[in-house]
Amino acid sequence: MTFLHSNEDSTFEERREFVRRIVEERLAPFAAMVEESPRNMANAIVFHQGSFAADLDFDELVLLGAAIKFAGERGFEIHIPVKNPESLQKP
Repeated sequence: MTFLHSNEDSTFEERREFVRRIVEERLAPFAAMVEESPRNMANAIVFHQGSFAADLDFDELVLLGAAIKFAGERGFEIHIPVKNPESLQKP
């Protein structure tokens, strides 16, 4: 499934809805965790650098961006620590 589509004719709200739909359909456990987490208990989410797009796959990069936007709009800080930059290079 590819996520490419034209944004030229869509409104901001339509694009926001598109992001929400992507996250809820493709990352359902993540979406549920974000929606159900009490805001006073957790305000940050940490992604491991390899949890998305380890092979630099375009659709996974889009999922990463959608997940960041989804959580950010709900008040979460997003952290992606890179402890081993060499792991970003494919052997």
